[in-house]
Amino acid sequence: FAERRSYFNTFGGNPVSAAVALAVLDVIDDENLLDNSTDTGTYLGGLLRELATRHEVIGNVQGSGLFWGLDLVADRATRTPMSYDDGRRLATALRHDGILIGLTGRYSNVLKIRPPLVFGREHVDELIATLDSRLAAFELHGGDSRRRPGAEW
Repeated sequence: FAERRSYFNTFGGNPVSAAVALAVLDVIDDENLLDNSTDTGTYLGGLLRELATRHEVIGNVQGSGLFWGLDLVADRATRTPMSYDDGRRLATALRHDGILIGLTGRYSNVLKIRPPLVFGREHVDELIATLDSRLAAFELHGGDSRRRPGAEW
């Protein structure tokens, strides 16, 4: 690699960093975290797709393993992106429920779901129940971004 490019890395070859990396790989292997990612991710993907059948604000579900995105739309037929303000309100409401989730995408309307490798089926069930509840409340109130500050849906 170094013959083709100039390369520098502060931690490259550092024995402490290498030991930490090996310890992390051992934990991933010992705790079967890759198998967990596959199993839990498949379960999560199925429930997210099912959730999309109940909520018109979910325009698309895509992902793999433990990395998923929910495309939030104002109109499913036209695929008009949800407003940034409404997406941010939804992410904030989820944060108040203990679900740390971010927004990404060209229009900042994709809920980015990327839990840690130790995420299990019981955590998926909690995530889906909370998302379902918040999305239902959002749809009930029309996602009106003009609601008073602090109002929860």
